[in-house]
Amino acid sequence: MVRKIPDDRLLLEIDVLPRRADTLPSTVFRGILEDIAEIKGLSPEDVAALNQRNIRELVGDSPRVAEITALLKHSRLIVSGCLEIRERSTQLRS
Repeated sequence: MVRKIPDDRLLLEIDVLPRRADTLPSTVFRGILEDIAEIKGLSPEDVAALNQRNIRELVGDSPRVAEITALLKHSRLIVSGCLEIRERSTQLRS
């Protein structure tokens, strides 16, 4: 199915967290990029560039893009902080 999707229609996103709490969503997304790249005969970087281009085409120059990007960065920091607290807590219990 992926092979049949034209490059200008490819749009990737994830909206579920990984099953393992110590795996960041960016790691899962990277795996998806690699799988699609292999299927389409491209590099993961090429697939990421296609995805970014297609996202910009979809949302245009919406002023909300900067706001959404900032929120995503903030949520990554929160997840990262939570994982660090969990790791420290586990170390203290040991």
